[in-house]
Amino acid sequence: MKFFNSVKKKIIVIGIAVLITGLGIFSLFQTNKLSLHQESIKNKNSQIRELNTFLDEEIEKTSQLEERNKVLEDSITTLHLKIAQLENQLIERDKEIKYLKGKLKRRNVAYQDLKDKIALMYRKEHLDKRAIAKLEKEKESLKKEMGFIQGDYNDHVAAKGATEEEIKDYRKNIVDMQLLTNLIENTQIKFEKIEGRKYKNGRKIKRMKRNTNSWQFTDVKFSLSHPNHRALLDKQFLFKLYDTENELVLTYLEENPAFPGRNLKGVPFKFDGNSIELSYINMQKKKSENYEIRIYLLHEGEEIALEKGVFSFIRDGKFISNANNMLSAL
Repeated sequence: MKFFNSVKKKIIVIGIAVLITGLGIFSLFQTNKLSLHQESIKNKNSQIRELNTFLDEEIEKTSQLEERNKVLEDSITTLHLKIAQLENQLIERDKEIKYLKGKLKRRNVAYQDLKDKIALMYRKEHLDKRAIAKLEKEKESLKKEMGFIQGDYNDHVAAKGATEEEIKDYRKNIVDMQLLTNLIENTQIKFEKIEGRKYKNGRKIKRMKRNTNSWQFTDVKFSLSHPNHRALLDKQFLFKLYDTENELVLTYLEENPAFPGRNLKGVPFKFDGNSIELSYINMQKKKSENYEIRIYLLHEGEEIALEKGVFSFIRDGKFISNANNMLSAL
């Protein structure tokens, strides 16, 4: 009997031990599961914050582009108003020219009449010198008046020509602005490669760190497109890297007071239909972990940002190959 009781106790102890072990394993499993769930929530929250920052920046860019487009639209409206004013001036100018032309014609007729009268008087047997002198005086006065009228007429004709040229220039400016607006709004950029490196021929890096020079070279390849592909041909553009935290352009080649001509605020390029390949070099320690690529159209010495020419390619130190990653991350 004692033997059975002893075995029974051992079985109970083993059962309790197994139960405790099972509970421990289950608790550990639940803890790991909860930890993974919390880590997942943390990652999701981080992604949501990144997305919100991305969307806020996109809204800001859109607002700036809308403001710039409004400036262009206002400029075009102003030019149309100036053209309307000049066209009204042309109407008045044409009336004055017509009047002066008629007046000059009448004075020419009167002048010819005086000449005919003098010629006729010279054919008479008795020459009336006093009468002829009076007619000569009238003729001279009329000739002088005709000179003033002709000068006035010439001034109006010249002014009309200048006004017509001004209208032509304004119309050309409107066409140029419309083409410019079309280029700015509808030029598409497709990136085929964005790679950061510490060394020129080094391995591609996935991250960079603030206050280090772990990222010095940026190799990019991209193409430009437009509904009217010929509109882009031979146009000049400017490629920049922009530090969004400190709101400054990352110079091409590091800042060096000894060689100020070397420090370019971007890399210019001319579009000829081919993909653009370039390497952007800056060996300074980077003061930020957030950078954008910005592409500008160069027009008459002015840098004009393309509407679709801004691409966030480093966010919180991580290289981003596609802006859609910000949306697909969720």
